[in-house]
Formats: sequence, structure tokens, C-alpha cells
Amino acid sequence: MGCQVKSIAHGDQQREQWRAGVETRMLVSASNGAAQLCIFEQWVEPTVGAPTHWHSVEEVLTVVAGMAEVWIDDQHSVLTSGQSLIVPAHRKHG
Repeated sequence: MGCQVKSIAHGDQQREQWRAGVETRMLVSASNGAAQLCIFEQWVEPTVGAPTHWHSVEEVLTVVAGMAEVWIDDQHSVLTSGQSLIVPAHRKHG
């Protein structure tokens, strides 16, 4: 059984404004061939955050530059450049 190999040029993916103060570039998603995951970059203005939400799969948050405050249920974490946080599936976070 064959497997289709697809290369995706990240620079070809456009930035979109998702909400005020948040720009997102979907690097890998269903729109360019992924079936079960997505990888994206976000640029978030200071004091702007994500609303509380959850996913049916785990999520990894990585800070490339600056810092981010993250809540998982009632736990609070501060991430700085070069750190990642694994958010378990079905856990409220923002």
C-alpha cells in the first residue's frame, strides 16, 4: 500500500487575524493535507489571551519568543521562550 508524500512550504501559508490582537498562520492542517493534527504559529499582543476552551486531543503550546501565561483547570503556569507545555485532552485551558 502506497503513501502519498507531501511537502508543505510554511512561508506559503498566509497569516490570518483570528480575533483582535491574535494573528495565526496554519502551517499544517486539513486545508493542506493533514488528517489528524494541525501545527500553527500565533502572534499574540500583550494582555490578549485565548478564551477558556478544551480539545478532544492533547495540545502542545510552545513559546518561541516572549512569555505566555496559561491556565489548565485551576493550575497556572508561566512559559518563557524555549519552553513547551502539554495540555491533556479534555482539560479546560486558556
